[in-house]
Amino acid sequence: MTDKREEDEEEPEKEAEDDEEEAEDDEEEAEEDEEEPEEEAENIEEEAEEEEEKAEEVDAWEDEEEAEEDEEESEEEAEEDEEEAEEDEEEPEEEAENNEEEAEEEEEKAEEEDAWEDEEEAEEDEEESEEEAEEDEEEEEDEEKAVEEETKEDEEEPEKEAEEDKEEEEAKENEEEEDAEEETEEEKLG
Repeated sequence: MTDKREEDEEEPEKEAEDDEEEAEDDEEEAEEDEEEPEEEAENIEEEAEEEEEKAEEVDAWEDEEEAEEDEEESEEEAEEDEEEAEEDEEEPEEEAENNEEEAEEEEEKAEEEDAWEDEEEAEEDEEESEEEAEEDEEEEEDEEKAVEEETKEDEEEPEKEAEEDKEEEEAKENEEEEDAEEETEEEKLG
């Protein structure tokens, strides 16, 4: 409120200064227009004075309006303060009742949330148990497959070894035959 009153007090001065500046500008224009008739310059000066008077009247009217508004605001604030004081007298009892109701509501909400959380946890536990059971089943299947593959490999290994031995023997025989042929050729040439 203090800032507003200060602004209200400064506003007429500012507006008066602005109006005076406008009047001075008009007078300067009148002086610069030396080629225009003297009557026109006088008319401009008179208009400037009239504008200044009007501005002063408007400022005075605005000040009066603002003063009335300030008074009305003060009265309204006083009424509001009085109403608030009456409400403050009634408030403790209402507040106690509201607090009690809020406490009961909070307790009910907490119980509902706990029940909901317990239900959620039970569902999650059940899902985890199912997932673990599926994982265990998959692991068993993987182990069975690994055992089957290992058994198959063990069964096939003797055959592979026999084939490898046969291939090695054939390679050895071929090599011996080649060596014999080379010796024969060398003997012929020698």
